[in-house]
Amino acid sequence: MYIPIMIEKDRLRVTIFGGGDVALRKIKILEGAYVKVVSDKIEEEIRKYAKRIILEKIREEDDIERLISDSNFVIIATDDRKLNLKIRDVCEKRGIIYNLVDDRDSLAIFPSFLRDDDLIISFSTSGRAPALSKFLKEIASSYIKSLDVIEKIRMNIEHDENKRSEFFSSLFRDCNFWMLIERGEKDRAFLYAMEKWRMNYEIN
Repeated sequence: MYIPIMIEKDRLRVTIFGGGDVALRKIKILEGAYVKVVSDKIEEEIRKYAKRIILEKIREEDDIERLISDSNFVIIATDDRKLNLKIRDVCEKRGIIYNLVDDRDSLAIFPSFLRDDDLIISFSTSGRAPALSKFLKEIASSYIKSLDVIEKIRMNIEHDENKRSEFFSSLFRDCNFWMLIERGEKDRAFLYAMEKWRMNYEIN
């Protein structure tokens, strides 16, 4: 069973085995981390993101040991299933966290996620229904647009946690509020929310 964990990527030292499209997608997500890419063939775009590239065909377990010796996270994305499993076994033996792409038994996975400044929302079906994760991501994208408005509302209402909780529970179920957010009318959404607060929580 997976659990969600947030990791500061700038402190990672990553080795990616594989130089194709999958490796490219992963390295873009990890932009900012120290990433070393190991493969006998490399997509040209990978060179823009990798801190180090090693053009090497892995033959022995000792090669894997040497290549991951300075890493705390490994991504296994070659097109050779047997090699992928061999790299996985070495990572298991050394206690290094790894992502074995397209494998539901991978120690770590990359969920779909949305990010907007300090708000990060991730979605995963543990490989069972990736299309559902994508759908949920699309729905959540509209909610992310509301973060600055909600923060402004929070700063302008009474600091009574019970009232706040009840108010936001009601606001988040209010279709009119979300319609204004979706249309980009954030100032009107703020005024609408404040009027809702005054009508329901400031009148005795």
